Amino acid sequence: MNRQIKPGKQTVALTPAPSRIRRAPVQIQPQTPVVPRKARVRTREEELWLGAAGIVVLASACAALIVGVSAITRSDGAAAPAPERFSHCYSGKTVNCVWDGDTANIEGERLEIAGMDAPEVRGAACPDERSRGIDAAVRLRDLLNSGEVKLLGTQRAHDGRMLTKVEVGGRDVGAAMVAAGVAREYGGGPRSWCD
Repeated sequence: MNRQIKPGKQTVALTPAPSRIRRAPVQIQPQTPVVPRKARVRTREEELWLGAAGIVVLASACAALIVGVSAITRSDGAAAPAPERFSHCYSGKTVNCVWDGDTANIEGERLEIAGMDAPEVRGAACPDERSRGIDAAVRLRDLLNSGEVKLLGTQRAHDGRMLTKVEVGGRDVGAAMVAAGVAREYGGGPRSWCD
């Protein structure tokens, strides 16, 4: 719908109402002119030194990252992991461990070592045998940890026991234990250590 204005009819003029918001006069601070600074032009030598310094910093950061990661992921051996060390079987470890002076678990298999008879620890007949048995077990553990362990074969003894010939670093373990004075040569069966 269109409205037409007719001439002769008076129109009403609207007067704006006064604002209810009181405003403080705004004061304009004179601005200090900003003087652009001239950029200092670096010489070619300075550019080369800064570039070299940046490369050194980047290389140092990369080297630190590589060293940190390798320290976290490093194994004990350089190329191959170190062989499982021998401990005492009574500590709960059963892969490579020593039971007494002539019995050990080697790669999880319980073996009696040929060429010697050592005092017992668990089935000791007297306190002296038990004490000697502990000394022999400690000596055998140290000997087995001193080099590469090789199993050279198993033989049946006169009393029916299966005895395994063991070498460490080319040395016969039975002979080394006898030479150390913590075991006797095997003489066909166990003998008393309570003399």
